[in-house]
Amino acid sequence: MACFIVPVVEATVVTAGLDVLKEKHNIPQKEGIFSVRKLSWLRNMLWAASGLSFAEHIYHGEIIADFPFFTALRTWESTQVMLQEIATEGVLIALAVTGVWAVIALATEYKSVTAESK
Repeated sequence: MACFIVPVVEATVVTAGLDVLKEKHNIPQKEGIFSVRKLSWLRNMLWAASGLSFAEHIYHGEIIADFPFFTALRTWESTQVMLQEIATEGVLIALAVTGVWAVIALATEYKSVTAESK
């Protein structure tokens, strides 16, 4: 119902952090696992996962154009189910996306280190 909220919050934090890194600190674009380039991959992956989840919820009629926008907010029982979904599925989506990003970032870092040593 609203599991996309957790990845949206994480994507917002990563986007704000990237903006700060780019403007205030002159961080190299291509150095290290937590480089601006690789963090932008995480940002893009989180926004994509959030967008796909949002679209899926619209398709299934769980998000509507009328207030309160979430059909789950119409009754207290369904609101509890929605909050449970945010706490479980939303966190799992965010962790899964971040985990996949970490594997990709580590693999590309390993590949660049081994390529330099040859």
